[in-house]
Amino acid sequence: MSARSIAEALAKIAGGAHVASDPARLAAAAVDGITPRWSIRVSAIEQVAAVARDGRMLFTRMRVTQDVWSIPLDSSRGTASGEPKQITDGGINQVPSITADGTKLVYVSNKTGIRDIWLREPATGVESALTRFAHIGARPALSLDGGRLAFPATTAEGGCSVIVTELGREFRASTLQGCFNIWGWSTDGLNLAVFTPKAEVRSVDLFSLAAGQRRPLLTHRSYSFFDVAFAPHSGWITFTAGASAASSQIYVAPFRGGAIGESEWIPITREGGNFSAWSPDGGVLYFGSDRDGFQCIWSQKLDAAKRPAGGPAPVQHFHSIAFGTYMVNASDYHLSVAKDRLALNLAKGSADLWSGTGW
Repeated sequence: MSARSIAEALAKIAGGAHVASDPARLAAAAVDGITPRWSIRVSAIEQVAAVARDGRMLFTRMRVTQDVWSIPLDSSRGTASGEPKQITDGGINQVPSITADGTKLVYVSNKTGIRDIWLREPATGVESALTRFAHIGARPALSLDGGRLAFPATTAEGGCSVIVTELGREFRASTLQGCFNIWGWSTDGLNLAVFTPKAEVRSVDLFSLAAGQRRPLLTHRSYSFFDVAFAPHSGWITFTAGASAASSQIYVAPFRGGAIGESEWIPITREGGNFSAWSPDGGVLYFGSDRDGFQCIWSQKLDAAKRPAGGPAPVQHFHSIAFGTYMVNASDYHLSVAKDRLALNLAKGSADLWSGTGW
């Protein structure tokens, strides 16, 4: 039921005195000369409310949770082999990344009260916190071999840097100076695809870990870039670009270690798409698209030249605004693919009808 239809139903129940609809918190208001003696202050989201002439009030409260989910895959065929399964619980859990072999998964969670990075072993379900009070700035990037993790962090004084950690037997960390976010590691592990966070991201740079310097990778005069991912095997990159997020599409281009000209961009999703991820063999792209009216997960097979082979195929439908990516901010979302599963974060919403008196 939509917010408008709920509001109409509430108006009938309450006698049509006053109906308010606001995705933020509802403010108390005087209705027909009745001054409210209290207002709603709760942790859930108050969607719509109706106030009767006698002061009775009806309102809806909506709660939204975010968790990491796993979808079983035949990743080289671009098809799901099972139903989605929730693998986290408690707190807000976002931006998962999984290694190609499926042995390591990292994600950001506030389950302890602050956003930290967690490492999970999917085979056993064992988890451990990789950071503690590190003030995670944005999505962490897991190297393709699962050996290193890079993430932006902020200090209490407002400074920023990028932390690179080794995930081997000995946990070691180094600091890269600068304020930038990361989209991914190059296949050889020598560079990071980085960008300066701002309203319009017109360029993407390569950050050399050895030299500590940035150089251009992707630029466009009028398009913004929304995501970048290197192929598991050297030589290719995929990215999302467009005049706006709503009109963006996915491209593939050859990567030779330097800047990529627009003439080399290969369009993959002419009907729109976003947040693409490679299959471990590099033959399929997985991505989000609302081509059927809802934001669902699709796959696109590629030929040897990395051009579309046939049309896109649905992997997982989310035909409900109460479950899927509809309530997830783009900056808090990530899609990642292993040989036998797809990891992503989804939001689930629920609502109740409440009544109150005292107006």
